[in-house]
Amino acid sequence: MKIVDPLIQNIVDRLKLAEEIYEKAAQSVHNQPMRDQFDTLAKQKTKYITEIAEYFNIDRQRYQINLTDRIRVELDKVGIEFDNLVIHRNEMDILSYCISREEEVVGAYKKFVDDIGKDQHLIQMIQAQMNESMRNLFELKETQKVYDFERTDK
Repeated sequence: MKIVDPLIQNIVDRLKLAEEIYEKAAQSVHNQPMRDQFDTLAKQKTKYITEIAEYFNIDRQRYQINLTDRIRVELDKVGIEFDNLVIHRNEMDILSYCISREEEVVGAYKKFVDDIGKDQHLIQMIQAQMNESMRNLFELKETQKVYDFERTDK
């Protein structure tokens, strides 16, 4: 088992938080394309966590338990924040909240990539995940523009 860099740990933490939020968002919005987008993003975050766990030869189940225990307070906090958004049934606020979570993921990736002297294979994997997250962020912002336009156009 390889030692997990604290910057990688931060990426995994951000991915797990985003995964949880996307799962909740997919269940909370009424707009079907948005629901599908959130569901896809949740599955993608799960895949990224798995890729990182496999790279470090970590038992996925034990790692998942440790991860959840480590960020429990933060998971509870974002859960409460998200539940508050759901109460108001404002899909635009939910979308904005998801965008901020994705921005946190991209920030964690950038922090790692900017740190020099890492394993080349790991950098390539993280860079690919970061690029995909940046595309996700762009698509979420585009969804937000379209959704806002549809709401104000009525």
